[in-house]
Amino acid sequence: MDNIDNIIKITDSLIKLIDTLIWPLVTIALGFMFRGEIRKMLMRINKFKYKDLEATFEKELSKIEHSSQKLPEKVTSNIASYRKMYDDTYYRLIQISDVSPRAAISEAWRELELATSSLMIAFGYQPNNVQMSKVFRNILYDNEYPSSIYQDYKRLRDLRNKAVHAEDFEISQIESERYIRTALDIAIFIKKLSNTSDKLNSSDTKNDPVD
Repeated sequence: MDNIDNIIKITDSLIKLIDTLIWPLVTIALGFMFRGEIRKMLMRINKFKYKDLEATFEKELSKIEHSSQKLPEKVTSNIASYRKMYDDTYYRLIQISDVSPRAAISEAWRELELATSSLMIAFGYQPNNVQMSKVFRNILYDNEYPSSIYQDYKRLRDLRNKAVHAEDFEISQIESERYIRTALDIAIFIKKLSNTSDKLNSSDTKNDPVD
């Protein structure tokens, strides 16, 4: 009787073990059998996801281009002479774009950040000690520059973040070159505003943004 009980217990244990293992094994087997179809399905999902991201990138870039073309004469006057200052930068970024559009976008944004930092200093702020975005917005407002420049600045920042962090998102060389031109245009407008500051020679610095 004891032997029979032991056999029953062992049998029950084996049944429970098989029941525990069967579905994971079935899942693995099905995954192996249909791995090609699963891979294609995942690729379609990713393609749809990044297709939407590509459309957003194009839409936002077009908005910035359109906005920069409608800026008032106060901003755009004598802009040709300022553009010459960025000729070397522009051709350097275009060369980078030939190799890596993503890297070119990152470098173009860095040029815009440098221009914004110079603007902070020109108006007596230390960039490391202030909320750069907020101070930039206030300087534009105080000097009666259109708020659209600030909005375009934020859009370019967001596009740069998408380009850098969404690695599977394909960026064409044409889109990269459009980003470069637009980012440098905003940098040029900022450079012009920096040169109008009457605080360039001031030794005083500010550490807090104006509310």
